[in-house]
Amino acid sequence: GRPALAAAANTDERRAPVSQRVDDALQVLDHDVLIVASVRGPLGIAVPACIERHGVIAGVRKQLASFGVGRGDRVVGYLTNAPEALIALLAAASVGAIWSSCPPEFGVESVLDRFTQIAPKVLFACAAYEYGGKRFDRRNEVARMREALPSLEACIWVGGDALLEQDRGHHGGHVAVFEDIPPEAGPLP
Repeated sequence: GRPALAAAANTDERRAPVSQRVDDALQVLDHDVLIVASVRGPLGIAVPACIERHGVIAGVRKQLASFGVGRGDRVVGYLTNAPEALIALLAAASVGAIWSSCPPEFGVESVLDRFTQIAPKVLFACAAYEYGGKRFDRRNEVARMREALPSLEACIWVGGDALLEQDRGHHGGHVAVFEDIPPEAGPLP
């Protein structure tokens, strides 16, 4: 395979046509390993977090395709700057979808101001995030967003494996848990 890629190309979307931006995402996916962050290991030592291209990204791409996501559809993330956000972005770009995101620190109204304008089909949402040693539960905020976004057809919870059963009857549509999406082997189409 090709060597690891430490950073994705920075494409100015005002100058590059959509096809070029999708090609850039696919070029990033053409590497075996993508080093995306430095995280603290069990002893507090910074270690690189790696994403294997033929695994998680391809699995998320397949999940999005199973929800009917394709070129021009909108996929949004209510996520921290974690590897899952980059995986979701690359998976969405690889099927030609448009990506937008907001951090979970934003209030519901601020997020809805942004997301309502683009009518997303799929929402990636974190169940909680940590800041300053405190855990902030975002399930109620996500529930409010899901109710207020009529275009939404699916929600993929990140860090929400315990939420799936209680979530099945809420809002209708498809529900998945990021950590449960099986990796895919082989090249991306």
